[in-house]
Amino acid sequence: MLQTANPKAMFLLKALITEHPTVVEIGCLRTAKEDLTDGWSTYYLAQEVAKTVMGRFTFVDINPSAVALATEAIKEFEFTNGSGVVADGTAFLAAWPHAWKIDLLYLDSSDDPRDTLRQAKAALPHLASAARIVIDDVQPIGSNWFGKGSMAIPFLIQQGWRCYIEPTLWQGEHCWAMARLWR
Repeated sequence: MLQTANPKAMFLLKALITEHPTVVEIGCLRTAKEDLTDGWSTYYLAQEVAKTVMGRFTFVDINPSAVALATEAIKEFEFTNGSGVVADGTAFLAAWPHAWKIDLLYLDSSDDPRDTLRQAKAALPHLASAARIVIDDVQPIGSNWFGKGSMAIPFLIQQGWRCYIEPTLWQGEHCWAMARLWR
């Protein structure tokens, strides 16, 4: 596995558990240079999946400029089994156009927790039995979750998923974390 000083990327890459993964990222990189708050997940996921013979990677964003920027950022990998799609994440997942199942779903688009919940629900029928879901920008406080996953995490736990939260960035007193969920 790739080694990087980026804690968000390392947490995300630990969720890649299959040899030839199908990875879907909802919300792609939006900056031309990596920084602490944009983990450049699209870049790192593409780099890892490109190392496999049969892996697939699709990144989806409603913003055409973001998809164009992400496509440019990953072109060095000569990626053949993946692409960027300009679409609403929920609609894309609900109409999943492939026969194969998703091994890793990364939800990092809207800041609205209702969108993240809708995306998680839309993806459920298309997830592999050992799939992982990672949700970015989760703020754990006590036994509660705030941020993007505040609605999806409790819903998924009620559906039998387990959850691990890892802080990935501290800014003053505020902790930014990511949630990894599995069955």
